[in-house]
Amino acid sequence: MKFSDEELTNIADESLDYLERAIRELNDVKEYLDIKQELESIKIDLLEESDAYRKNYYKQIEEERNYENLEYQRSRL
Repeated sequence: MKFSDEELTNIADESLDYLERAIRELNDVKEYLDIKQELESIKIDLLEESDAYRKNYYKQIEEERNYENLEYQRSRL
């Protein structure tokens, strides 16, 4: 299945929320320190990996807004 940049951005955002919650739960639990550090590393990797999709998605939104604005300006003339 192929995902759009919007879908990939949303999936990454939801996953980041889950990771942040898990990391908070593991705070101050020295028995799970290694797992917490791995989750923090995964969070960074996910942010880096999703950055390109996020940029493309925001670029698409901007292009759509510019087009809508152009159409609005044309209708006002």
